[in-house]
Amino acid sequence: MKVQFNYNLFLKKIYYIMKKSTYSKKILPFVIFIGAFIIFLTSHQAYSLKNPSAVYCSALGYDYKVVSTPEGDTGKCIFPDNTSANAWDFLRGAESLDRSYCSREGYGVKHVVDLEFCNISDECTACVLPNGTEEEVTKLMGLSFLEGVCGDGHCAVGENYANCPQDCPSGSIDGYCDGVKDGKCDPDCSSHGTPEKDPDCLATTTTTIPVNPPFPSIYIYIIIIAAVIAVAAFFLLKVRVVR
Repeated sequence: MKVQFNYNLFLKKIYYIMKKSTYSKKILPFVIFIGAFIIFLTSHQAYSLKNPSAVYCSALGYDYKVVSTPEGDTGKCIFPDNTSANAWDFLRGAESLDRSYCSREGYGVKHVVDLEFCNISDECTACVLPNGTEEEVTKLMGLSFLEGVCGDGHCAVGENYANCPQDCPSGSIDGYCDGVKDGKCDPDCSSHGTPEKDPDCLATTTTTIPVNPPFPSIYIYIIIIAAVIAVAAFFLLKVRVVR
């Protein structure tokens, strides 16, 4: 089984723990340093982040604009009929669900409040697939909020057959069901519960997809995280003794 370190979930949980902790101000710098150090150790490249609400809005073909309001600048997602929604609320599923990717693809759609399920915050839009499973919308779309370069020969997170076919050929695992008849059953069509979109998936022959072996460095991650928890607990106990 392949195990990956989930940076988003790790940082979100740290945030919620710190927000509820009485001694958060004393250990917050330490935790931030350790979190940054872990990301540095486990990353091969340095990335800058895009605005997730702008990425989602633009990926659906809508116009994203920043407008000035009495409360400050706000991102707006402009729909074809010139109505608009707050871009972040639209991404989180707090409004305009009928304009969402889920509704466009004919899936059920709902607003979910779940820290572990959601990709960006504790609120998100969830698509209800034909088989009854639910998936966070940006994961289902294969969106990435990391700056990337199409054409580098590597099908990176956020790239797929639709937006970068030169890096992500038809039938590859890229989070996008391309439905191209090329003799390969697109695994994304099956994982999204829509194998009928790819005629190759309905054929009697099957395609074997190679599976990467487990990444041995996961044990390093576990040791580092355990060390973070131990040192944080030590600091908390020390502060309590001093007080």
